[in-house]
Amino acid sequence: MTWQRTLLVLAAAAAMIALVSLARPRRAFADAVSAVLTRDTDLPARQPFQATVIVNLNNFRNQSVAIPEGKRLVVEYVTIAGATCCTSTQPLILFNASLKGAAATTYYLQPVISEVANYQFYKSEVMKIYADQLSVGFGWSGYNPSQLSSNVAISGHLVDLTQEQ
Repeated sequence: MTWQRTLLVLAAAAAMIALVSLARPRRAFADAVSAVLTRDTDLPARQPFQATVIVNLNNFRNQSVAIPEGKRLVVEYVTIAGATCCTSTQPLILFNASLKGAAATTYYLQPVISEVANYQFYKSEVMKIYADQLSVGFGWSGYNPSQLSSNVAISGHLVDLTQEQ
């Protein structure tokens, strides 16, 4: 009689272990499938962004970058190429970024004057700027230039704003 109870308890334990081991892989498979089907809305590749802004002396004001309503721009890379009249002028590119309507923060980039073509300048740089509003402008140090223009290429991504952002 005792050996029958022991055998019954062992059989019940074996059945429970078998049941748990069969249920576990199904749960792991279900988790893997749902992870594949979930859309990560903050993934940069989902909403890429590129824009080119032209700044020059003929239109000496900050140029706005269009950011869609309900989105936040994350600038990740900037390329600057331009020309000035004088080798004694150092151009500066200014990024004015604002979040949630607050006062703008200004980011400065100082392009490098070309050693081969004295009146040309350039710069490429990895950056991280968050902006609900963004404008690009320029300034200079040294002599006042009679000619100064630049193309500013901006690359990054857009993220959806939530209520708390």
